[in-house]
Amino acid sequence: DDVPTAVADTGSLSEGGVLSVLAADGVLTNDTAGADGWVNTGAVVGVVSGDTVTNSAGGVGGRIDGQYGYITLNADGSYTYVSTADAVTADAQDVFTYTVRDADGDLTHSTLTINVANVNLTPAPISNTVNESGLAGGSTAGTGHTVTDTVNLPSEVKAVPVTNGSTQYGTFSIDEDGHYTYTLTKPSNGDNVEDTFSYTTKDAQGNSTTNTVTITIIDDAPVANSDTNSITEDSVPNPV
Repeated sequence: DDVPTAVADTGSLSEGGVLSVLAADGVLTNDTAGADGWVNTGAVVGVVSGDTVTNSAGGVGGRIDGQYGYITLNADGSYTYVSTADAVTADAQDVFTYTVRDADGDLTHSTLTINVANVNLTPAPISNTVNESGLAGGSTAGTGHTVTDTVNLPSEVKAVPVTNGSTQYGTFSIDEDGHYTYTLTKPSNGDNVEDTFSYTTKDAQGNSTTNTVTITIIDDAPVANSDTNSITEDSVPNPV
């Protein structure tokens, strides 16, 4: 009997992405049916997660969960793999074993390996300053206690918006384009105390990272100025 031959296949995508492969480029492309030909209902008859080194039945056309995403493998060899965002911290491989059948029922199996490239969104720490003197009762009340700036984000990355966020000494907000505002609402009772707030950025595939903005609070220290007074010799003292 001329049994079919299945050859290992690979596919690649970035973390959080979707890989769709048509039948013309699917897992059957490099497989050989032999003289019997493929079964006319579709050659792929089984798919499981992992390298099982055995034939299997079922799972075709349905969702099969892997380590870093899930796959739908169809009877004609076409497939779609959906990678889970933030699933890997380094390049990784998700392996599936598929089984094929020829027209007279002979089975064989091979693997489909999906290479998942890690997406590393690098946090971008930011720092800025506000002045405690801008608080009510401060030496420059009403000015300097709020800072507005923009985080430099890559074009494909957006911040997760935050409104009315609270910190130890103030409030903050940030929009998806990285425009943020921090407002000091109470004194820090110290010299150059740091207040921080965190926000999340995500790319189009849903991969994310946490970023931190550090605000240095410039203390409103009291100011002592030199004083003078005078007295005429032999005159009555002039109390101050």
